[in-house]
Amino acid sequence: MSELSGQVAIVTGGASGIGAATVALLAKAGAAVISADIQPANKDAPGRFVRHDVTSEDSWKGLLADVLRSAGRLDILVNNAGITGLAGGWTNIETTSVEQWRQVDGLLRTDGARLLPPEGTGIGFDDLLERLPWQRL
Repeated sequence: MSELSGQVAIVTGGASGIGAATVALLAKAGAAVISADIQPANKDAPGRFVRHDVTSEDSWKGLLADVLRSAGRLDILVNNAGITGLAGGWTNIETTSVEQWRQVDGLLRTDGARLLPPEGTGIGFDDLLERLPWQRL
């Protein structure tokens, strides 16, 4: 039996980069994984993709309701989504406008974990590292 067999996980920002790698690791460890992102996931990515905007409380409520309806539980939330602002055309803090900074800062302050059901567990990457069987992945 895998380390996370039977666990249900959401990974925000799961369509690319660190999020996509986290989705793959969780799936390999046996978790049922939901990749939640505003970008579409690769069609070969493990788990299930749900379009999700972490800056929207309504999107959080819809995502959590969907997962609880379909899986009946949520055990792990990896709140990974993030932006650098580079797509918006700015390259460093010295040339960043206040509006651009607020966009990045607002994303970083979004906390869907507070909407988790009491039996759910939001975990950070350090906790995740301890739970995954790294030697066998």
